[in-house]
Amino acid sequence: MIQLNKVGAIFIKQIKDTLKDTQVLVLYIVYPLLGFIMVTAIAPQVGEENFFIKIFASMHMVFLPIVATASVVAEEKEKSTLKVLMLANVKPITYLIGVGSFIF
Repeated sequence: MIQLNKVGAIFIKQIKDTLKDTQVLVLYIVYPLLGFIMVTAIAPQVGEENFFIKIFASMHMVFLPIVATASVVAEEKEKSTLKVLMLANVKPITYLIGVGSFIF
């Protein structure tokens, strides 16, 4: 059975870790910022303003979860916190739900 208090603790931990990790934090800003720049700078010349919004929104939805998940797991492995979580009797599904709910 999934323990919601552990999922919540992992979720809050991921928020704190992401605020410290500028590489992942920048990823949440890059694609929307690039989309805004392209819409304001190039879209009037192309004629279709929604074109760049669709492209950068799909890039944001596809690439951000992949890179953020890889960064989270690499950071956990580097700090050896996965071992601590296993000793604290956190099940893998609980960890994945906590991390996944934060990323998505």
